[in-house]
Amino acid sequence: MKACMTLTGTALALTFAAGAVDLTEPLTVSNVRFSQDRATQRVTVNYELANQGEPAWVEMDVLTNGVSIGMQHVSSVSGDISRYGLDMVGRGPVADDGLEKTIVWDAHRDWHGNLGSNVTVEVSAWYTNSPPGVYMVVDLSEGAAAVRYPVSLSTAVPDPTDLSCVSNKLWLRYITAGTFTQGSPETEAGRDTTGRETQHQVTLTKPFYAGVFELTRAQYRLVMGSDPGNGETMTCPLNKVKFYDFVGTNINPAASNTVVAGTFLAKIREKTGLLLNMPTDAQWEYACRAGTTTPYNVETNATVTLDDLAWYSKNASNKVHPVGQKRPNAWGLYDMHGNVLEFCRERLNTSLGSGARTDPLNMWGGSGFVIRGGVFSEGAGDCRSARRGWRAPSETDPSSTWYGGSGQNDGFRLWLTVE
Repeated sequence: MKACMTLTGTALALTFAAGAVDLTEPLTVSNVRFSQDRATQRVTVNYELANQGEPAWVEMDVLTNGVSIGMQHVSSVSGDISRYGLDMVGRGPVADDGLEKTIVWDAHRDWHGNLGSNVTVEVSAWYTNSPPGVYMVVDLSEGAAAVRYPVSLSTAVPDPTDLSCVSNKLWLRYITAGTFTQGSPETEAGRDTTGRETQHQVTLTKPFYAGVFELTRAQYRLVMGSDPGNGETMTCPLNKVKFYDFVGTNINPAASNTVVAGTFLAKIREKTGLLLNMPTDAQWEYACRAGTTTPYNVETNATVTLDDLAWYSKNASNKVHPVGQKRPNAWGLYDMHGNVLEFCRERLNTSLGSGARTDPLNMWGGSGFVIRGGVFSEGAGDCRSARRGWRAPSETDPSSTWYGGSGQNDGFRLWLTVE
């Protein structure tokens, strides 16, 4: 016998998007309702869409007591929906053909249980030239004691002067897959001539979310309950940590997704359901460059200088600074140059070669794990987009340089590859 429980649904219609087709009436979503088959735990959502015959981007969220369960838990869906989970590509626009729309969600697979009476479903629609969710937001507000950290998608641009953006929330920017030239030309000032910066074409086939800011002390403390800081402001990037502190001793995140229980990555993965990680070497440079081919992530004719982009030896007074105080790159990422070094999840390939590569990942060999971006104590040449160094994963020693050996100015930027 099929038993269904009917619960109430809520609808959300967004305002007219700038640059959209010239429609005389607003886009609306109405008559949202849903039911769940208690045997299979599948949820059927029905709604109506009105956009004067034009298609629209449609997505769905599920809330308990008014709080989203997180987009990562609404991924096993089918029907009239544009995106599932955190995949910005999704299924494409939904047609406005005058017919009732239906979404089917497998709550058994994503949520492991039947829904209670405190649940609402929210269906949202956007014009096709203004799709939603450029940013993913992880809410850490409940701290180390939280059972889970809510994950949501947002079109709002994070403001670094808003304390929540750099303390109790993690913001990650969606970046599409693409092809770029990794490395530096032979004429670039400060270039490493050992083969570490040989120019070659790289194709990244999977989109990803990149941390808008370097991971801060405050964010690390909320997840772990403490942090290894030494007097720096809580909105300064996390440093004074070893690679193995982040993932666990003898863990190679390029070769396996396994991390040691109790480490930062283990805890945040468990409480978000997301396979958060560090970037690959190529992902980092692709995101840093944001379409540029110059030494730093601004075009040659731009009036912006490295002083506008980075904390480095010329302007940092030999100390770390709060994140987000300098100008972001074209994709909205801050501190990709300077402040603290950023670990990548793969070992350094010391000779890149000139051949084209697709989704490169150096799992084995190399002296240590790649570190990128330059640091407050080093010069302009070490902050270039193409600059590649390494760090032994178990070392932390303030006396040595970032090019090798060990150091206490290493940090992290969170990443999520959309599989």
